[in-house]
Amino acid sequence: MKIFQTVKETKEKYDQRHEELLIQKGQLKKQLEELRREYEDRIAEDELGGKVFTSKPQMKEKLRNLEDKLEEVEHRINVNRKGLHQALADLVPAIRDWRSKKKANLQKKHEQALEDTIDALATYCLKLQEVHSIKKEFDALNTDVQALQNEVGTEIGNDKTVLRTPELWIYSLPFATSKGHLPSRRTGATIYALTDTEISDILNSGKLPVRVQEYIDRKKGAKN
Repeated sequence: MKIFQTVKETKEKYDQRHEELLIQKGQLKKQLEELRREYEDRIAEDELGGKVFTSKPQMKEKLRNLEDKLEEVEHRINVNRKGLHQALADLVPAIRDWRSKKKANLQKKHEQALEDTIDALATYCLKLQEVHSIKKEFDALNTDVQALQNEVGTEIGNDKTVLRTPELWIYSLPFATSKGHLPSRRTGATIYALTDTEISDILNSGKLPVRVQEYIDRKKGAKN
């Protein structure tokens, strides 16, 4: 994601410079420690009557220069860390904007997914209703056959073919409880799933649950 890449690149830029400054600091500290030891050794030697420390002023100047350089590097390290903190703080508005847009997009997808889920339930109910219609037509076939038999005046014979509907649990829906969609007429029940009784009513009488019928009617009205 672009915002993550921006944050990463910002940190990498400051961190790279920070590492460079830390290396410089380490090198300067080492040089300073070595020069201080040499300075102290030369003073001790001079005090004990050894070689005269004639280059003392020059060495003191070198020490001051190294100390100044070390102080400057430490100052730059602090500036670098403050700069990183500020650069990251400056990205906060962009991060908030990114979050807002992502949430708005996900909210839209969420609402569409919920609507698609309800549409699927409505389609499912209509398919159960279609099963009922086919069963009803199948049952009416016996009446038609009897009428034809009466017309031809001859026994046609029995046909024991039947339509078998699976147990109701086969039609159960894996939808979780959710408020605000397909409100049930039953107190406290706002659900996606159908009860066994509702499924049985659709299969046996073709009657859709009121909340489902209302939803289908609303969808039809919205399209017209």
